[in-house]
Amino acid sequence: MSSDDSSIIATQIERDILRELCAGPIESRDWHRIIQRLGAYEWKDPEHKVVFDALQAIKSDDAVTRRRELPAQVTRMGFPEVDWAKYLDADAQPGVPVDQLIDRLASRENS
Repeated sequence: MSSDDSSIIATQIERDILRELCAGPIESRDWHRIIQRLGAYEWKDPEHKVVFDALQAIKSDDAVTRRRELPAQVTRMGFPEVDWAKYLDADAQPGVPVDQLIDRLASRENS
């Protein structure tokens, strides 16, 4: 697989992870562990990095609070043009547990 193909797949996995973090039913007890796992990851898509940084800045493990505050937080960070349908659409959930998605991303990084 070419590095371009690998990068495309990585950005698709990133988007799926962010959909889970933005709109998925992540339990409060799992939130901090998941954020910590992703803390050192180098996001391939710059918009994905912005969304992740905003999630961290909100400092809430409550899903409703995150969804409500996320667009404003990203705007305060200087990025008002994010297409929130990509992240907040609960019907677009990947159907894969977020930990498995992170494992897939990590395996791509290590190959």
